[in-house]
Amino acid sequence: MPITLSANKRRAAATLMALVAASLPIVNILNIICSTGADNLSGDLIYHVQALSRILSLGYAWQNILRDSFYNGRLMFFPTLLRIAYWNAYVELIFGLCAKALALCLAYTARRRCSSSER
Repeated sequence: MPITLSANKRRAAATLMALVAASLPIVNILNIICSTGADNLSGDLIYHVQALSRILSLGYAWQNILRDSFYNGRLMFFPTLLRIAYWNAYVELIFGLCAKALALCLAYTARRRCSSSER
């Protein structure tokens, strides 16, 4: 005897399957980040060493923190603060992945609010 589902349950099941299918590549990338490579520092970190030495020196003018965190036209404020706490490439990569996920959630929420206010 076949099982019949209501339209709401079918929609919920389809949404759940779509979310699981969409999260598989993200889980794969997270697995690659956490399990491969080595905790090596790159040559790009020389700029951050200079900025961090200024920031960690006594008498640092904290009003310059945002200016000292710019690198090649990009604001590197959070990665700079992360490097103050811990020089680990894995932590930086996972932090970046979480920051992008948060940005995606915020963009989605903003888009939903804009589309609901247009109605």
